[in-house]
Amino acid sequence: MMNKTTSFNSICLFFISNVDTGYEASIYHGMTIDTFEGTWELKGRDMFDGLVVEIERNDHNDLIGKVVKTNNNKYVRKFVDAGDTWVAGIKKSHGSEFVLSEQKIAGELFNVYGQNSTTEFDAHLVDKDTISLRPIPYNPRISEIIYKRVK
Repeated sequence: MMNKTTSFNSICLFFISNVDTGYEASIYHGMTIDTFEGTWELKGRDMFDGLVVEIERNDHNDLIGKVVKTNNNKYVRKFVDAGDTWVAGIKKSHGSEFVLSEQKIAGELFNVYGQNSTTEFDAHLVDKDTISLRPIPYNPRISEIIYKRVK
């Protein structure tokens, strides 16, 4: 006979395992590093909403994202120009998971003071036209950040 605590723990374990399985089932498993190539619009962060970035291979065969279109945010207008590098790199971490590094706004200023000028995200392809980013380490208070394919 189960007591109330054991029953509650069993229900919690069942719920958590089903939520986790449901999340994994929603991730697009056909993702390769080449899937990142294209033009993407940023969403999920007020300051950067509407920024458009084109990700393509450079001369060294690395994926780099350049700003194609800025938005009307006063800090973006001040520190970001079309042609600036936004995605500093993309690398495979394991399985079908990737790490995407973004340049911080005013990254040169961070460098002057010996600070890191990039932010790393776990990148997952939700479908062929949506990349979901999670900060490393993951902070559940941050809204979901996505790159939505434009073309």
